[in-house]
Amino acid sequence: MLATLRQRIDKAKLWAEAAQQERARLAKAAKGGKKDATPIEKDIRNRSALQGVASGSYKR
Repeated sequence: MLATLRQRIDKAKLWAEAAQQERARLAKAAKGGKKDATPIEKDIRNRSALQGVASGSYKR
């Protein structure tokens, strides 16, 4: 029983660490390391830029 509980705790720690690494990667991509952004993030960024152009709020 204690062994299975320990395994669950270890697995949860691994998932938490992986989630933290992903958050750090996304924060870095948002800060300026745009080449690290995923294709979905790039698509979202492009769509919002296009919406700014269409609405006239785009600044050069």
